[in-house]
Amino acid sequence: MRKEELITLAKELNELENLSGRESDLYFLRSEYNRLLNREEETYYEKSLTDEFVSLFDKLALRMGDLDKSALEAKKELIKKAKDLLEKDENTKNLLKNIDNLFSEFKHLPRLSKEVDDALFAKFKGLKEEASKKVDAYYKNLKASFNERKSRKEELINKAKEVLALANIKEATANMDELMNEWKSVGFAGKEVDDTLWNEFNEVRKAFSEKRRAHFENMKNVFEERANAKAEIIKKVKYITSEAYFDDDEIKQIKELEKQFRNIGFAGKENDQPLWDDMQAAVKKYFEEMKFYK
Repeated sequence: MRKEELITLAKELNELENLSGRESDLYFLRSEYNRLLNREEETYYEKSLTDEFVSLFDKLALRMGDLDKSALEAKKELIKKAKDLLEKDENTKNLLKNIDNLFSEFKHLPRLSKEVDDALFAKFKGLKEEASKKVDAYYKNLKASFNERKSRKEELINKAKEVLALANIKEATANMDELMNEWKSVGFAGKEVDDTLWNEFNEVRKAFSEKRRAHFENMKNVFEERANAKAEIIKKVKYITSEAYFDDDEIKQIKELEKQFRNIGFAGKENDQPLWDDMQAAVKKYFEEMKFYK
């Protein structure tokens, strides 16, 4: 900008009662002022223009104290916010982004003296470097943590496969539930592998669920067969009692039927106890009637 234009701008600003909103012009004139103070030899005309501009700016400078103070406080506040972000024990993922946003605000604030600006800039730069180190350490630790969790989940998958091979469904169910709880407690193993690991683990769980379903379907049929067999024995005891002679062969037959009943095995929680009660009642009736006839 030519000196005549600088003088025109300086005159315009001096005529204003309120300099608020013209900070960019003021700080631009200050930078030109500092440059012209270090001017080399000039012509008489150029020197007269420089002196006029310096005189005009000196008047403005008297009114810039509050603006400088405001800009200084704003820069210090941004530095404090950046420092607070660093000290917080928070998710480091957005730390650099948040500090860069503060730094962008910092750079757009009006310039102060070179010494003050350099000192404040150095502080902010130091905070940015510290943030970068913190983020690097965070991701380094995160990678190590992901690797550890990956290994743990692979171990759980292998254990689940072992559980799948167990014959005892009750024991296997308890173990599979425990493995599921452990899986939940391990935590995220990284987006590159976590879904794959879960799918593999879940396939084993699905296979076990199918095995368990087939087991209980089979046991349902087994229980039904046992219940029918026990019911048949009860019918035989009752028939023998209705036609009883109470001789030794008959008594032996009743005792043999009792033995067969016990050897059949569990017939399901809904049927087993009622069938047992019926059998006991039928046998008891036989021997009570035997006492009456003998």
